[in-house]
Amino acid sequence: MTRQRSLPLFPSRGKPQAYRQPKVPAPKESVLHRAVADHLRTFAHPDWRWSHFPAGEKRDPRTAAKLKAMGVQKGWPDFILFGPGGRLHALELKRRGGVMTDEQKSFAAWCQSQGVPFACLDDLRDVLVALSNWGALKNPLTCFSSPSYDRVLNPACINGRRG
Repeated sequence: MTRQRSLPLFPSRGKPQAYRQPKVPAPKESVLHRAVADHLRTFAHPDWRWSHFPAGEKRDPRTAAKLKAMGVQKGWPDFILFGPGGRLHALELKRRGGVMTDEQKSFAAWCQSQGVPFACLDDLRDVLVALSNWGALKNPLTCFSSPSYDRVLNPACINGRRG
């Protein structure tokens, strides 16, 4: 009678390793863009005007050349908001862990030098806090801070660090 060979419980060779939770990829930046747009459509103060500035997507080379010829420039924020009195507010959104390009850093520095409120954020809660603090929402949030709100005016993502 031949003895059957049993399958090993742990088929990997070498030193056993602890189980590692698979990394969940960060949601795409466009998901955050749509969520912010939905919140602004619903909750933006009527005295405010806002628009998404879609300049950063991959495009057909002919379309990109046409837009460049029409004056579209690199580095502008994803959302441009105007408060009462015409004051500009700039909102740059990033995928979790994303960093700003050199052109975006230059725009952020210009905003800071001109006194223009600028925020670079990667979380919807932080965006809502910033919009509330700027006065852009009809019903301001009762909580005016969040764990990473210190990144809003002088964003850590400029330097590639997380707050």
